[in-house]
Amino acid sequence: MTIWVALALIAVGILAIYLEFFVPAFGVIGIGGVIVIATAVVLGFRNLPDTQAIIVLLTALLVTPLTLIVLLRRFSRSFLGRRLILNTQLGVGSANNATDSGSAGSNLVGMSGITTTPLHPAGFATIGEKRCSVVTNGEYLPQGKEVVVAGHFGSRIVVREKVTPSSEGGSHDV
Repeated sequence: MTIWVALALIAVGILAIYLEFFVPAFGVIGIGGVIVIATAVVLGFRNLPDTQAIIVLLTALLVTPLTLIVLLRRFSRSFLGRRLILNTQLGVGSANNATDSGSAGSNLVGMSGITTTPLHPAGFATIGEKRCSVVTNGEYLPQGKEVVVAGHFGSRIVVREKVTPSSEGGSHDV
């Protein structure tokens, strides 16, 4: 075996590892590439003079990672890379909308609404003009029941059944 065969095996191993990024083979191709590189190093130490074997080892240890890094960085600018990699970025406005919805929910505390789906314990209710995803504190509320926003914790809006004077229970005829 010559040094060129060992270096060719390392190149094949690098190519296999690089191919693993694009072919869904559950790591089989990449592991095969690592095995080919390791085989090149072992065969280099068994069949080549010491200086050439060290060259093969250094090539495997230094050139392989550097080559993979360069190939992967250049890939994002290649024709195929531009087709496969999503380049959309969220604007500043998108992040602001997420925080605005949280502060809008805290303004709902104390407001009344009507359940649009049964709440057991999660569902939807119309509060003001908005349809909101809401939860109760564990109780079941049927659809069409009046509710009051009891709290707002992160993205959760907690509601409870609205207590009206007629539903406070019991007769006072004693």
